[in-house]
Amino acid sequence: MKIKILYRGKLPSSDPLLILKEARLKLSQQPTPLSIDFDFENNWNQRVELIKGKNPNSIASFRQGSNKYKVSRYVTKEGGARLSLYAIACDEEIFAVFCRLYDFGKCFSEIEQQAAAELGGKRVGSYMISKNGYGVLLDSLGQSQAFLWNNGEALDKCFSSLQS
Repeated sequence: MKIKILYRGKLPSSDPLLILKEARLKLSQQPTPLSIDFDFENNWNQRVELIKGKNPNSIASFRQGSNKYKVSRYVTKEGGARLSLYAIACDEEIFAVFCRLYDFGKCFSEIEQQAAAELGGKRVGSYMISKNGYGVLLDSLGQSQAFLWNNGEALDKCFSSLQS
């Protein structure tokens, strides 16, 4: 697969598709499902609003069949903490967003406390919440991370294209 990368400033040093590969792997490992209340539509709209009108720091694009995929990386702030946000689109339609909030895991810790209450005190590595076509994979590798999607079919199709 041929990947084209456009960037402003510093050349990205990691695989621009790594977030997709990691999300696919984590979802295949069946993260712990949660039923806590999560406003998907509002959260989705907030993420998309954060990048509206901004230029991405880098864009990785590739074609698979008739579909053109793009992973655009934005750097912004949320609540005083730095935020890396990756918008994943197929034919210019965003269907997934990956966010890494540089808060030393504070946001994830708050969610994990709610999850532990639901799971009888048990804490696990990653959690998934899904409802009405939306889904979110939550975890922390030192920083709070969320992989949010609004179209499971488009996400599955993208994951399949990475296996080719």
